[in-house]
Amino acid sequence: MRNTDIINTLKYVESRRQELFNLMFDAKMQGISIENVANLVADILNNLTKCFDYCANDIYDKYIAPRLRRKKMKTRVYFPFYKNQLSDRKSLFNLLLRYETDVHNSLLEIAEKSENKEMIANTTIPYSIAREVRNLVNSDKHDKIIEVDNQGRRELLAKSKIGNIVISEDQLNQNGWRVEVFPGQDKKTVIAKSYRLVENNQEVVDYCSLALWNTQQILDVIYKNFFGTKIIVS
Repeated sequence: MRNTDIINTLKYVESRRQELFNLMFDAKMQGISIENVANLVADILNNLTKCFDYCANDIYDKYIAPRLRRKKMKTRVYFPFYKNQLSDRKSLFNLLLRYETDVHNSLLEIAEKSENKEMIANTTIPYSIAREVRNLVNSDKHDKIIEVDNQGRRELLAKSKIGNIVISEDQLNQNGWRVEVFPGQDKKTVIAKSYRLVENNQEVVDYCSLALWNTQQILDVIYKNFFGTKIIVS
């Protein structure tokens, strides 16, 4: 099984996400531009979609391959993010409808909730992010995915004992947070350049964080239900 590969990849993604966060933080503090944002974001997103394909191959190996009458060379297996990848009779994963209905229905539910932009239970994270990431990774092979907004949001930046902190002004007002929360720390309020994804206009650090949590949440449920293990990144 590839659950260990998934966990190790998620750990790597978290380190790269933290690197991206610190890179953006330092650039805002110093008022400078950064050049390698697109490559770093592409690396994060590519590795997240790879985790879903590890899962797809585990499903294939356990629930599909043993049922195939003729032994064939294994084709490339990708996670079925769309309903037609499960309902089309020519689709590899449609075989689950015949052999493993529970697995098929679980994957179909993810596809349907993604299409309807529903939230993962007990979170504010949409199911749809996973397939958005797949599309972004495919688009990155041909087009640029990052654009720079020279007038980003107003933010409080603070260096604290627990690490770098970024709080947008609307969060300060909404949650009643104040600069005094960080007494004696190096802090400043800035309006800096914002690096956003062309496809959905999402700020890159925010989106990479959501995509990471989305991946772990969805895959953890699949592995608990159908492989008897967990996808937990400590």
